[in-house]
Amino acid sequence: MKTIVSIFKKMVLQTNRNCIAIVFVMALSLMTLNAVKAQTQALPFITTWQTTSRENPTSKHIIFPGWGRNYTIFWTGRVGGRTVYGQLVGNGATRIDFPAPGTYQVRVGPGSGTFHRFMMYESESKKLISVDKWGSIVWSSMGAAFKNCHNMNVIATDIPNLSQVIDMSSMFENCLLMTGNATFNSWNTGNVRTMSSLFSSAQKFNNLYGIGTQAMLPT
Repeated sequence: MKTIVSIFKKMVLQTNRNCIAIVFVMALSLMTLNAVKAQTQALPFITTWQTTSRENPTSKHIIFPGWGRNYTIFWTGRVGGRTVYGQLVGNGATRIDFPAPGTYQVRVGPGSGTFHRFMMYESESKKLISVDKWGSIVWSSMGAAFKNCHNMNVIATDIPNLSQVIDMSSMFENCLLMTGNATFNSWNTGNVRTMSSLFSSAQKFNNLYGIGTQAMLPT
């Protein structure tokens, strides 16, 4: 009888140990999944575009000037009183075809790939209306990022990650309508080595804001 009781106790003890091990593995798996989910749901870079221009009033596409591979693009807009949206994978500069001419918001993140730079094409420069959110993108450079975006303003109030950026030259050159906002003064520009022509001909930029710890005047 004692032998049976002893065996039973050992079985119960082993079962408890197995249960603890299973719970531990499940908890570890959940933590890993949450970590992966957090990475894949990095805050996107959000911009707003107007597909048409005086020169091309029927255009219904843009070329998103991204640098990276296999990054995620999600767009949304309003056509005929209803919301439309779409998603595609970006590789370098990527053409986005919309269902009709109009205004669209574009959200870009690394997804399962990489996205680290935005550098405007001259042909698309008048189509960009606003930078709405910088997101959590780790930018590699801001050199000439928004050069000649005559119709753009930066309304984003979050802070871009400039920890890897050494070049901000001509970033907002010829951004004729950009006024900026007070959060510009909170940007971390500690690693930036050149800001030449940063606000050249940015006639409406409020020079009280500056960039980071450096007060930069339009030149």
